Amino acid sequence: MKNSLKTDLLFVVGMIMLLTGAYLTLSSWAFGAEPPNIVNTDDAATAAYWTSSRMAAIRPMPLPQADVPIPSLFGTQGLRFTSSRLTYDSQPLGDTKYPNSIGGQLSLTIPGEGDFVCSATVQKLSVIVTAGHCVADGLGHFYTNWLFVPGIRKGVHMMGQYSWHQVFTTPDWFDGGGTVPNAQDVAVIVLSPKMDGSGRQAGELTGVAGLAALPDLSAGQHLTVLGYPCNLDNCAVDHRTDAQAVSFVENTDIIGSDSSGGASGGGWFVNYGEFSEGSPGSGNDATPNALVAVTSFGFTRPEIMAIGASILDSRYVAILNAACSANPGAC
Repeated sequence: MKNSLKTDLLFVVGMIMLLTGAYLTLSSWAFGAEPPNIVNTDDAATAAYWTSSRMAAIRPMPLPQADVPIPSLFGTQGLRFTSSRLTYDSQPLGDTKYPNSIGGQLSLTIPGEGDFVCSATVQKLSVIVTAGHCVADGLGHFYTNWLFVPGIRKGVHMMGQYSWHQVFTTPDWFDGGGTVPNAQDVAVIVLSPKMDGSGRQAGELTGVAGLAALPDLSAGQHLTVLGYPCNLDNCAVDHRTDAQAVSFVENTDIIGSDSSGGASGGGWFVNYGEFSEGSPGSGNDATPNALVAVTSFGFTRPEIMAIGASILDSRYVAILNAACSANPGAC
């Protein structure tokens, strides 16, 4: 993904929005009433766009690289973590079991550059959360053609496919310059119903992530991070990393990880999994499967083996509320 726009990008964006029925609403946001968002007026165009050949040729969304010094936490070898497929090949239905089911693959088109893949999490019945850089370039321009597939594993998806209806991102990202670390590299996408004509909403089949009082990510906190990195299993399998959060800069935390492009937008969770009988049901920070951040960036030196995330805070709540206000049936 290029750092600067081509001179004809605005023309290309306009043509693609015209062809796909998308339009940008900025006037009310300019007066502070609404965050940056874009609306899809033609679900059929999105469905028709994603042919099997396009899906097969999709590329990983580049994980933005931060050229920022990193503290030496465990010597020169970087940060410690464990890394594995979310579920085993011998358990192909494991990706459809809650909470594994709330993670998914997000396909998109960057006008003039091609098709890419990110990761996302189901937060409300028809609202998913991803990274801001998976929906816009940070220079005031949206991408297009988002398609969400929850729990997909090696091309098999048992919970359906969902086109986009409306996309919101934070002003921090939308016109923040497109650099990382960014204090709120976050976006929410309102989904259309399942593309099989059943009218079912994604969250009916997947369940939804927990939402604790935000911000809810502290240095030293244990985390589970999900995503579809393309350096691991060619973006085909949801990947799990467990690590300890380390405070970074610009309202971000970092963890040790071997994930790269494609992992963008993947969820960072506290209390991930299924509680055991006898586990505490109350206490401090007890919300199960609580989404607290989304993957935002990696580092220019890959040997660091770390990724970073924008910590979800009131700015995330603002765009989530805006999406729900504009689409109450989605929440």
